[in-house]
Amino acid sequence: MAKKPIYSSITGVWKSIKNVSITWGPGIIAMLVNHQAEWVPVEYEVPMGAFLGLISYFVKNKVEFKKK
Repeated sequence: MAKKPIYSSITGVWKSIKNVSITWGPGIIAMLVNHQAEWVPVEYEVPMGAFLGLISYFVKNKVEFKKK
């Protein structure tokens, strides 16, 4: 009979921080840069941030899949 894995709170917190930084990080950085350079109209900042988060999460999953 297989042993049930033990839940690690530290691992859970680390994975949560990693995933939030991967999805929110690029959008926040882009918004901060946009306020300096104005390369995207201000009304499109939120959709652009969500789109960048989607792309970065896709890239993360692709990289993790290639490792296996």
